[in-house]
Amino acid sequence: MNKGAFDAANVFGLGQPNDTFAQYFTGQSYLNPLGKTDSGVGFANVTFEPGCRNNWHIHHADQGGGQVLLCTAGSGWYQAEGEEPISMTPGSIVIIPANVKHWHGAKKDSWFSHIAVEIPGDNASTEWLEPVSDDEYHKLQGGEVMTKSKVYFTHEISPEILVKMYDALGVKLPGKVAVKLHSGEKGNPNYLRPEFVKPLIEHVNGTVVECNTAYAGQRDTTEKHVKLMEEHCWSKYFDVDIMDADGEVKLEIPDGLRIKEDYVGKNLLNYDSMVVMSHFKGHPMGGFGGALKQLSIGCASSHGKLHIHCVGEEDTQPDMFKADQIGFIESMADAASAVAKHFGDNIVYLNAMVNLSVDCDCCGEGTNPELPCMQDIGILASTDPIAIDQACIDLIWHSDDPGRDHFVERVESRHGRHILEAAAQLGFGSREYELVEL
Repeated sequence: MNKGAFDAANVFGLGQPNDTFAQYFTGQSYLNPLGKTDSGVGFANVTFEPGCRNNWHIHHADQGGGQVLLCTAGSGWYQAEGEEPISMTPGSIVIIPANVKHWHGAKKDSWFSHIAVEIPGDNASTEWLEPVSDDEYHKLQGGEVMTKSKVYFTHEISPEILVKMYDALGVKLPGKVAVKLHSGEKGNPNYLRPEFVKPLIEHVNGTVVECNTAYAGQRDTTEKHVKLMEEHCWSKYFDVDIMDADGEVKLEIPDGLRIKEDYVGKNLLNYDSMVVMSHFKGHPMGGFGGALKQLSIGCASSHGKLHIHCVGEEDTQPDMFKADQIGFIESMADAASAVAKHFGDNIVYLNAMVNLSVDCDCCGEGTNPELPCMQDIGILASTDPIAIDQACIDLIWHSDDPGRDHFVERVESRHGRHILEAAAQLGFGSREYELVEL
């Protein structure tokens, strides 16, 4: 179940991030306390994002005690040690006796919510145990154990490191190589400079590609865009291609969550391979921008950007910045899947976690883009766009940087992490990854 459908069904409310018990969960959970009777029976609505589950645990009691789970929305699992797992859907009830080792959580592709009823008991306590391993969890999905995507990471930041990270992937991109990056709106102080990515682009013999914007600015026409590329010195060092200068082409998305077509710059078809070189940062609309945003909004034509923002209703939606937010996020995931599937194995992703502002590189003159609120973190590389963005988000979430909360607020207030859930549901990557530090 996707986030939009889940929110409509989750009548007991999401609540707040379950930070107090986060150490006992894999993934993000939320807690909404509902109340307690005079006799001590407690009620709370617990919500799990896709793939989230709690650790094995035991509700101890000398007499009485235990727990009852009532599924209210989405789909999840309950499993007692030594027993077969139970699939939970709305209306499912599981009665858990005291002193039984068990766990519960969401399925990998669905949100899940249940009311937890805590039964009073003598000397009652909860013992938290080991996490449910990825192997245990993925075996419940009816298939073979999934292999985690590799995400390479280094704290070192330099032009030469980008080449090292690319080489670590062990991929030789064939044919004509597009390098998709954000060339920076006029007046933006934070975008990656051409000198920083020059060794990488030369290493792959790439062409810098961009598409025109849907909003008014210095990149909304090819003429202005070409001029700004010259001002920002991209044309000084590289061949530059505004991919929608001569129109657009349609990529079909038959399994799209919200949109069934992605309109990309026509010249995308001229390339055999792509390097997605993303400046990871916040974003005023998407919450954050990384590989998935470059694939979706970045490769979309000017009209294609409008199509994504308006969730396919650009003909009737008068203001693309006031469209349904969850629909916009899921449309970005749809569009990202189209480009990723178009290139297949001939595409790689690098994310630079530098100049970590809550604002995007598209924020320029007249918008007062914020300066970085966090210290630089490092460079990441992967062949999986979902895994690399998930790894970046995890590095932010686990940071003790003083600016971390400001960045997190930007992401959460725009439902930014939902693109990871939606993209994983579309199946062109995985949120499960192995971080390999170089």
